[in-house]
Amino acid sequence: MNLKPQDLLFLLKLVALGKEDWSFAKLAIALGMSPSEVHAAAKRALVARLAGKEDDHIRPNIMNLEEFLLHGIQYVFVPDRGGLNRGMPTAYAYGPLEDYFTGSKGELPPVWPDPDGRIKGESFAPLYKSAPTAAKNDPKLYELLALVDVLRGGRARERDIAKNELKSRLSSYHGLEDSMQSSDKDNIAIGKTFVVPRRNLEKLAQRYHIKRLSLFGSAARGELGPDSDIDLIAEFEKGKSPSLGGMVKIHDDFSTLFKGRKVDIATPSIMNNPYRRQAIEREIEKLYAA
Repeated sequence: MNLKPQDLLFLLKLVALGKEDWSFAKLAIALGMSPSEVHAAAKRALVARLAGKEDDHIRPNIMNLEEFLLHGIQYVFVPDRGGLNRGMPTAYAYGPLEDYFTGSKGELPPVWPDPDGRIKGESFAPLYKSAPTAAKNDPKLYELLALVDVLRGGRARERDIAKNELKSRLSSYHGLEDSMQSSDKDNIAIGKTFVVPRRNLEKLAQRYHIKRLSLFGSAARGELGPDSDIDLIAEFEKGKSPSLGGMVKIHDDFSTLFKGRKVDIATPSIMNNPYRRQAIEREIEKLYAA
């Protein structure tokens, strides 16, 4: 299933909304898409691990989304440029970078072609055809799209500034800067990178008859990178160890809980190796105990 540009528009809209409630019907109107198109975009974002589900709500996977936007989008969704046109300013000509670059280049600004546009500039194809319409009614989304356009087709200095501006906006989504640092009675921090609802983890553990669940590896050390797996040790209730197919389902469900991250689940037998045991004991962190 290939990622499409409207999938990024969908995710950026969720970032712009923050804690606001939304529905597929409302998003369809706001994004100039049909409800079925929004549903399809959400599905592809989940498969690509750029989004995850929490309490049946779809949320952007901020870390993976940031990684893709900063390092991948320029190779996947390259903008088409054209001749002179009237439209809406984008990239360095709108938002956070406007004060840095507008008027200093001696060239026409990049614009999304738009019949109602008042700015004359170089045609710059938007991420998705309905992005200009969606941006007109959402200043936050407009800023995000303009920053992404810098990453899609900007110069090196523009890109450096845009990266910092975009990272700041993504990290503040849903109050993540404050909530990611530690566990509390309602949430569990994973690798000092993201949190998961404690009750959701407990429900999964109980569903699969897990007696004790522990975290180890890079996540337990606070060194979770963009491509790191979540390493777990699961001790199952006596006589309740899953089949091979059951273990696949457990991996999938915990991966969904952990924002789409790949999950590796070991059993306590991993500790039988004295060298592994010594390394794991230094970093192991209990997540759940029945």
